[in-house]
Amino acid sequence: MSVVSQVSRSDVMRELDGFVNVWLERIDTWKATSQGHTESTAAQQFWGHLLRCFGVIPERIDLFERDAVRATTGNTGYIDLFWSSVVIGEAKSLGKDLLSAETQALDYLAGGSIASHEWPKFVITTNFETIRLTKLGDEGWTEEFALEELTDHVDQFMFLAGREDVTK
Repeated sequence: MSVVSQVSRSDVMRELDGFVNVWLERIDTWKATSQGHTESTAAQQFWGHLLRCFGVIPERIDLFERDAVRATTGNTGYIDLFWSSVVIGEAKSLGKDLLSAETQALDYLAGGSIASHEWPKFVITTNFETIRLTKLGDEGWTEEFALEELTDHVDQFMFLAGREDVTK
C-alpha cells in the first residue's frame, strides 16, 4: 500500500494554490477574532492538507504527534509531524519564531528516541503565515518565506511527492 500517489508538478501547483487560499482565509479569520493557540487547534489539519497537495495520503502512515525526548531537557514532548527518513515538522502559533521551532525539532532528533536510520532529510516549520524549509546534511540549505510564496518553492518540496531531485 503506497502512501504517495503519483502527481505531476502541475497538479501539485494547482493543489498548492488552493491550499494557500484556504489557509490565508483561516489566518485572516484568526486575526479578526484574535484567536491564539493556533498551533494546537490547526497543526494536524495544516500538515495533512499540505501533504495531500503532494499526493501523500496521511491516513496511511502514522505522521502526527509522535512522542520524543528532547536532548536539552530530557523531557518527553510531541513532534507535530514525523515521517521516518523523510521529514520532521513543527508548527507554532501565529507570529512565533521559526528558528526556535526548528531548534526544537532538531532537539527531538538529538534526544535519542528517534533512531539514526529514521532521521529525516528535511525540517519544515511554520507559524502558518511563514514557512521555513531546511534540508539537513552536508549540502544543506534553508529557505524561509511567506505562505503566499509557497508555489514559488514547489520544487524544493517535491521530496514530499517522492522526488529526490530537490534543489535550492
